[in-house]
Amino acid sequence: MKLLEKSLLTIVIIGISTVVFSLFLKPFKDYELFQKEYIKLGSSLNPNKTTLFFELREEYLTVKYYLFDYGMTAVVLSLFLLFTVTKNRGLKTYSKKSSIFLLGLISFLVEVCAMYVHLFIDFSRESFPYWADTIAIPMFYLGIFSIWLLLYFLLNIIGLFLKFKTGVSIKDYTLSFKNFSYWYGFQLVITLFVLILSVYEGMFMSVLGVLLWFSFFYSMFVGKLKIRKMLQL
Repeated sequence: MKLLEKSLLTIVIIGISTVVFSLFLKPFKDYELFQKEYIKLGSSLNPNKTTLFFELREEYLTVKYYLFDYGMTAVVLSLFLLFTVTKNRGLKTYSKKSSIFLLGLISFLVEVCAMYVHLFIDFSRESFPYWADTIAIPMFYLGIFSIWLLLYFLLNIIGLFLKFKTGVSIKDYTLSFKNFSYWYGFQLVITLFVLILSVYEGMFMSVLGVLLWFSFFYSMFVGKLKIRKMLQL
């Protein structure tokens, strides 16, 4: 286990170093030339100019943003795993339902904040052409999505008010199709898929939010296992 902790700590240091290094890089290879091509493209009547803008921007970008995003992603993911390994290697859930509820609520709030943070980051990086929709429109849709996400959270805490066990770990159970919590097991799989996608995209704030969601669904999953056959240690 010590080797794993050292490996994760090494990744954290590499990630921080990558982020710091990225701060000294310019975002564009030739910003003035990019702006000239950008303005020229904007004044054209080409129906595909939005697609051409993304291609133009990609052509002139340096690795600055990639290094920053993936460096931060490595730091967030490694610190979370390092905390789990050192503080909760038994993967035990909270001993109070209120703590699990709070974990889910924090997951929701962090994920909502993450969506807006990444939107403003993309806006500050000139990721959207000036002739496209304004930032107010994606903000509006993110607001609607946030409401759906809140309803999704409220739906999933129903399990806390039914038969539920706290302060347990998946190691405490003998898993079988008879005692499997299908709903929360499905949520874990979906959350893992979203986590992989967020890591792939370098969305470091979303990675943090999804990791918290995963912890919440893990707590709900082991707390809702139907047959609680404790293993003899």
